[in-house]
Amino acid sequence: MVGSYDKLGTVNKHAMLTALSIRNLVIIEALDLSFGAGLNTLTGETGAGKSILLDALGLALGARAEVGLVSTESKQASVTAQFELSDTHPVWSYLAEAGAGSDEQDLLLLRRVLNSDGRSRAFINDIPVSVSLLRQTGKMISEIHGQFEQYELLDPNQHREFLDVSANLEETLKSLNSLWSFWHEAERKFTEASTRVASMQQDAAFLRDSIEELLELSPEEDEETQLANHRAFLANRARISEALTSAMQSLENSGAATAIRQSERSLARLADAAEGNFDNAISALERAGIELAEAEQALSASMASLDANTDTLEFVETRLIALRRVARKHHTQPNALPSLLIKLQNDFELLEHKEDQLSDLRDEVTLARSKYVLAAEDVSKKRLVAARKLEQAVHKELPPLKLESAEIKIENNQLEEVNWGPNGIDKVRFMARANPGHPFGEMHKVASGGELARFALALKVVLSNRSFASTLIFDEVDAGIGGATADAVGKRLKRLSSQVQTLVITHSPQVAALGEHHYQVQKKVENGITRTTVTKLKDEARREEIARMLSGSLITEEARAQAERLIDSA
Repeated sequence: MVGSYDKLGTVNKHAMLTALSIRNLVIIEALDLSFGAGLNTLTGETGAGKSILLDALGLALGARAEVGLVSTESKQASVTAQFELSDTHPVWSYLAEAGAGSDEQDLLLLRRVLNSDGRSRAFINDIPVSVSLLRQTGKMISEIHGQFEQYELLDPNQHREFLDVSANLEETLKSLNSLWSFWHEAERKFTEASTRVASMQQDAAFLRDSIEELLELSPEEDEETQLANHRAFLANRARISEALTSAMQSLENSGAATAIRQSERSLARLADAAEGNFDNAISALERAGIELAEAEQALSASMASLDANTDTLEFVETRLIALRRVARKHHTQPNALPSLLIKLQNDFELLEHKEDQLSDLRDEVTLARSKYVLAAEDVSKKRLVAARKLEQAVHKELPPLKLESAEIKIENNQLEEVNWGPNGIDKVRFMARANPGHPFGEMHKVASGGELARFALALKVVLSNRSFASTLIFDEVDAGIGGATADAVGKRLKRLSSQVQTLVITHSPQVAALGEHHYQVQKKVENGITRTTVTKLKDEARREEIARMLSGSLITEEARAQAERLIDSA
């Protein structure tokens, strides 16, 4: 699970593990498995390779890769887990934010390639990703509860989320998160203003002189660019004047205007007699006369503008030097000087009215903090109520799981302010004790691996309608138990599987009989090479496997009959 309010487990979105493909991993050469919804059971004799399947799935979900997992005949192993997810599953938005999104939001492929030297590569939908991203994605869609796994139940950082899910605090925590952000944004503004005031107080004289200097300079927007262009114009002023004069004289000396007027008059006198033959020529001469007159006017206007511009090259260069000198002094660009003047004036205003402005900002921090604390204390109260209810609900589940002497206690203690966060001011810890009268301790210190798995199972059953993951995997949750206790474990796994896909590795025939999909793991020797194979069992083959689990290698008719009864009652 992820530690933020928007990743809290809500009613489970449609999702499940549909396929697992393994290549060259330990004693598995090539294995392709498909899984279904509901309860999937995996059985087999001790040492058949069930733990290798769990290791393989763990690799695809981002678990730590260890040297020695690649088969001795190969240089590389790979595991691919295929999940079927609804397009509303939160993992899609998470992957999109991480840059590993997919246009087709229905199948999610998690792949791990492991080299014989221990190095590995990770892929999500064939996109190369970091192992940490693969691991986080795996946590959002599945949970493995194995004999030697580090359960989320053992991680105090996850205990709060378990409790918050049971209390339906998702929307409340969104509001609390916003109040936390508002408070810390107010603190940031106050700290920033205080730092600026402290800095400005040391340089008050420099600030005042800088403002006066800039006001006197009076820089304009984009002035440096305009001055640079104007300087280039002035540098070529003589040549521009010479070109204009030459053009005007050429037009005056050419007699072109007179020729055009005379030609137009000559044709106009005989226009009627020419029956329209002169019309195009007369129109063209008229246009030429107009264009020529406009050219003469444009040349005159340009010359007048040139004569009216009294700026000197020396003046422009002096202005540029002044702008650039002040810009260098303030470590900025000349065109940014107008903005700098506004900033310095604002800083000076803040300095002049620092007490009022800092007081206002300080009041904002105080108000924001008080709103956060009030909301956080309300969340704490709700957590305390939820903790007692969750304790009671879990305690009801423990006796049938052969944990009748065990107790669970949920501590909800207030943190030091320095450790407060967007999810509140509480430190939540799940504590347990194996026997009455003994002190409560951390779960992994008072319970075995199998007991921890059953603690997790009890908690999952209580929260089954608000599951944390899309697929749950239990490794030998029934270790060391049998009879009625194994039956109780099986029924709870069955109930859990109606809400979320559940995979269980089991030695219990009672649990195996409840599975909707049953897989047998076997170890075979072919051509002197040991391989693990997995077969999906149905009907007669399934009855034989459950009978084996009941009676051992020598299967009796009585065991077959008992297996039949278990299957029928399931």
